Amino acid sequence: MGELLSDHLGVALGTSSVPFLDGGLSAERRDRLVRAFQEDDDASPILLLSLRAAGFGLNLTRAAHVMHYDRWWNSAVEEQATDRAHRIGQQRTLSVYTLVTGVIIEDHIAQMHDTKRQVARIVAGETGPALAALSDDELHTVLDLDLGVG
Repeated sequence: MGELLSDHLGVALGTSSVPFLDGGLSAERRDRLVRAFQEDDDASPILLLSLRAAGFGLNLTRAAHVMHYDRWWNSAVEEQATDRAHRIGQQRTLSVYTLVTGVIIEDHIAQMHDTKRQVARIVAGETGPALAALSDDELHTVLDLDLGVG
């Protein structure tokens, strides 16, 4: 998906492609892409990253927008990737977008992420707002302690 986006965005920008950082790149190539994005005003204004690569050791303070386009099951992985652009030294307002197509697996993943975040808030002690945000079915699931007794 990242390569398809790279090619498509490159055509839209009038270049061959947009840089795409994924886990298959060498450390040297990865460092060159990040350095160019961070420091080179003539470099592409867009840097595509695979979710797994974006969640590992990056500091992208030049970024102003983060867009999640290929959902991951674990919401914490997405949040960690977003945090790579929202770091110490960031001076821009950071906007985060998630592309979700309804009534397909991505829609279900988005709902699962929301439920997991709400349950995490409950576990962390933020019970009032978190419980109020759950649907009746989600609240029932959280409070249903089926211990196999019966």
